[in-house]
Amino acid sequence: MTTSELRKIWIVHDIDETSVSSNGYKGTELELVIPEKIGTKKVTRIGQRAFRPESHKAQKKVYQNIKSVILPDSVFEIGSEAFEGCKELISISLPQKLRTIQYSCFANCGSLKEITIPESVGALNMNVFAGCKSLEHCILLSDETTITNGAFSNCSSLKELCLL
Repeated sequence: MTTSELRKIWIVHDIDETSVSSNGYKGTELELVIPEKIGTKKVTRIGQRAFRPESHKAQKKVYQNIKSVILPDSVFEIGSEAFEGCKELISISLPQKLRTIQYSCFANCGSLKEITIPESVGALNMNVFAGCKSLEHCILLSDETTITNGAFSNCSSLKELCLL
């Protein structure tokens, strides 16, 4: 796809001369593969409330029904409430270089059953998985990851917090 075609589908904001933040999606696909680059700029961040249904009335039905998301290796931060309320989200693939997952990022993702947190993530911030009622397994790839108060509040199906 050309840069202009990508910018028609993806809502992006320039961070600097070399990187952009993905702040939403204008398409109808429910299995998202976020591109690593938009033109010559790397997608290094998923913006605050980027895919939160309640923040995007025009895309509310699409965002509520997103099934899966694959983030590119270039992403190192996911903003607060980025996927909050994506009720049908079953899986998300997090990049190995991801450093930051902000608060309430995956809150109320009611269909998410399992997630693997890369070892580069320093902390699971407040309410990051709050209300993920189907979440059964969270796999941490580092014993250095801090789990903050309320990270898993109201995760009634959580069976295992596993350190690999």
